[in-house]
Amino acid sequence: MVALLVATVRVTDETPKSGPLVYGVTSSAARIVVVRPSAATGTAKLSRHTPVDDGATQAKVVQVEASTTRLVFAFDGLDPACTYDYELSLREGDVQTRMTGRLRTAPPEGTGKVRFAAFGDSGKIPWWTYASAKVSLGPAPWLEGLLPGRGYQWELAQGIVDSHVDLVLHLGDVCYPKGRREHYNEAYFEPFANLAAQVPVWATIGNHDDITEQAQPLIDYFDLGSRYYDFVYGPVHFVCIDVYSSAIDAKSKQRQWLEATLKKKVAPWIVVFLHRPFHTVSRSKDDADNALLRNEVHPLLRDAGARLVLSGHDHNYQRFEPIDGVHYVVAGGGGKSLYELGESDDLAFSVREYGFVVVDADDRVMRLAAHGLDGSVLDRVEIAR
Repeated sequence: MVALLVATVRVTDETPKSGPLVYGVTSSAARIVVVRPSAATGTAKLSRHTPVDDGATQAKVVQVEASTTRLVFAFDGLDPACTYDYELSLREGDVQTRMTGRLRTAPPEGTGKVRFAAFGDSGKIPWWTYASAKVSLGPAPWLEGLLPGRGYQWELAQGIVDSHVDLVLHLGDVCYPKGRREHYNEAYFEPFANLAAQVPVWATIGNHDDITEQAQPLIDYFDLGSRYYDFVYGPVHFVCIDVYSSAIDAKSKQRQWLEATLKKKVAPWIVVFLHRPFHTVSRSKDDADNALLRNEVHPLLRDAGARLVLSGHDHNYQRFEPIDGVHYVVAGGGGKSLYELGESDDLAFSVREYGFVVVDADDRVMRLAAHGLDGSVLDRVEIAR
């Protein structure tokens, strides 16, 4: 028994450490972020991917010379709807690390097609993370996948990779229980490594993320310039609302920003994402903040012609009948424990399952499918302009 115990434990280090994280992809730009456990410098090389190297495209090189634990490599002047290979060379003291990957730029703003995934509440960390924080010991890597207590975000991440999406919306609660930096390895960096190295993941702040440093770890690790923001990818104008670390009442700066942003008319579709649901038949159905969103923010979305709102917070899947043309979807089955569901006349479909949604959009229609972890399609809906 003693020999078995020794063979299945390891010294743990909870210092945040990531592989390549692709962010900020547009039709002409992209960023690659790497989080290291100690200060590092590095060089990133980005080359147009072609089946045969004909030398027609000169590689773009970006260096980070300042010693830092969060390296940001920013590229611009890229071609739209093109695939690029990247190679990172990092130096931490005497140790040099090489990382490679591939990304694809967006089509020109307002045009083309996009396939994106969305889910929330994935950030469950296993019980041994709490124990290892006290004694600096944990199970060996080969044993972690066999022990009970790990979240389902590993399976979810692989399902999204297999879905070949262009980008991902994380609907909040990236890192339970309190959004601490030392928990990001097992909550996000490790299970989502393969996905995050290929496509940009855009996150919104959840209530658990907000507990530590007012969500500053999430802001840093997802390289967000603001707690609420918008971006355009192909035919979709994505709008992220922050309902936890920023006020959203009628006199707030976020409300003024939201009103101005919704008037831009830069793409055929407006898709809004946030953590807290406008409508739900689950645990938070009577919350005052939900009512504020319904009463004060919904009219703005209706008048702007928004057609889809994605949220998490309640750990299940729910889709409501369109309200003033707006489809409200809860996709909170990212990996944490599931919540019970109730009933409502406005509820079109609901299921207490882990999973994610995939949306295909062009300039005429959006098609949403809710997927379970086993690859099954749980729900479908087509949204026309």
